[in-house]
Amino acid sequence: ARSSTGEYTGAIFEVVSTSLLVSWLLAFTVTPLLAVRFLRPRAADGEALYRRSFYRRYRRVLGWLVSHRVPTLGIALLLLAAAGGLFAVGVRQEFFPPSDKPMFFVEIEAPDGTSIDRTAAIVERIDRFVAYELVVDGPRDEGVTRWAAFIGRGAPRYVLAYAPASPRPHYAYLLFRATSLGAMQDAAGRLGTFIGEEIPDARTRVRPLFLGPPVDAPVEVRLSGPDLARLRPHAREVVERLRATPGVAQVRENWGPKAKYLALRIDPDRALAAGLTNGDIALSLQAALGGLPVSELREGEDPVPIVLRLPAGARLDPERLATHVVTSQITGRAVPLAQVAEIELGFRPPTIHRRDGVPTITVAADLAAGGETRRIAGDLGPWLEERVAAWDDGTRWEHGGDIEAARKANGSIFEQLPVAVLVILLLLVFKFNSFRKPLVVLAAIPAGFVGATIGLLVTGESFGFMALLGLVALAWIVISNAIVLLERIQCEIDERRREPFDAVIEAAQRRLRPILLTSGTTIGGLTPLWLTGGPLWRAMAVTLIFGLLAATVGSLTVLPAVYGALFRVRKPERPA
Repeated sequence: ARSSTGEYTGAIFEVVSTSLLVSWLLAFTVTPLLAVRFLRPRAADGEALYRRSFYRRYRRVLGWLVSHRVPTLGIALLLLAAAGGLFAVGVRQEFFPPSDKPMFFVEIEAPDGTSIDRTAAIVERIDRFVAYELVVDGPRDEGVTRWAAFIGRGAPRYVLAYAPASPRPHYAYLLFRATSLGAMQDAAGRLGTFIGEEIPDARTRVRPLFLGPPVDAPVEVRLSGPDLARLRPHAREVVERLRATPGVAQVRENWGPKAKYLALRIDPDRALAAGLTNGDIALSLQAALGGLPVSELREGEDPVPIVLRLPAGARLDPERLATHVVTSQITGRAVPLAQVAEIELGFRPPTIHRRDGVPTITVAADLAAGGETRRIAGDLGPWLEERVAAWDDGTRWEHGGDIEAARKANGSIFEQLPVAVLVILLLLVFKFNSFRKPLVVLAAIPAGFVGATIGLLVTGESFGFMALLGLVALAWIVISNAIVLLERIQCEIDERRREPFDAVIEAAQRRLRPILLTSGTTIGGLTPLWLTGGPLWRAMAVTLIFGLLAATVGSLTVLPAVYGALFRVRKPERPA
């Protein structure tokens, strides 16, 4: 999968493929040697096993299913449709689950133009609160154990899911570790409340660690349009809508609050009459406002620059700035700035983001308890379509966050899936020398989807990218049972000269134990991953376990009926 998510989960393919190849080699070399050495065949009636009551009942049930294949397949299709409906309505969907590590982070963005000293002072206030109120100390045995702060930049990339922010003086990143998940949630809530009350002018974000590829926020809506003046009101509408949506927290937009700006409108005719160029005016203002290095002073071994600029009061007063004298580099003539230009004060966003050259404002939000990205996006989509139609000013919208990341990740999987399906079909056609038998094999896959849906509903796990990987893997795991069954049916017909109906019944009962054993051992191997594998692996293990259970039952019941339908198997007339 050519995506960041494919990079994140690519090791699964490498490990599983290597293990399968090695196990295949061992099965054809070491296993026969071990069988010769340790297995001792007993001289017993091999048919006695199949005369037991369990097998007799299984044969009667199987005979009815194959004889009445129309109602059998009808019930199977109804179960599949019901599973699809339950999956759409009842299964919670989530791109990647939150991390199970008791760690959370805080991002702080002071207003644009804030000095790094002011940002450091904000972090110092937070440090004092954490040290006095949240740290494990004395009678407090639950809380924060360690924390680190990074001022003016993000942290080093300590996990794959984290993408460090670009350096800027008004930004800070704080990382905390707590004693437990409960202590982490309590500390994050108290810290978020403290920052909101004590540092209201800063934009803050408190969030636990997450798994998966880097995503800035789970919920994102991007608004793009040519009219800067109208984008901001549109974004405010989206912000208010998200704040009123259940399951959403910490709604924000990435342009930030408006900041005061000073614009200089140069009159080209008057500037030309005074012998001034735009470069002259720019250089003069740079010297007045930003400062012009003229020399340097040494304090020991350290050079200290000497900068020439206006006093702070003059730099901050537009009226005094208007009297600033600008000198022509050509004629040497000096005139007041107000004589050649007009100074305009106003407010505008300090940062204007563009996407493909178009101004774009992003409204982002985190998830509160019980929040689900797909549900929120599903509710928001129709409303956004109505609003965009009402605005009618060329504004466009699109989902970002988890929705966009999931679309790219799933797309990268399904982009390669047709090649895999084609290869598998060619192998099956080559193996069976038939086009109908591969269809029987593929008929085992829908039962896996039914089981996976039931498993996700029963366990409460969400369907995300890892569960999707489990579902894709399950589709090709369950066909092994179908291949084993078809091989035996053909053997009964060719070698034992049985009628097709009898061959199906006999093959199913003789392959009952091998199919149950292979499925049981696979399920047993996946159970520890389900119970102790953590949030990243639980949904994948549940999908495989319950899907394999249902597919095994389907292979031993529905699959013979599918074979009977495709090959038009009739129950032979028995003599009275």
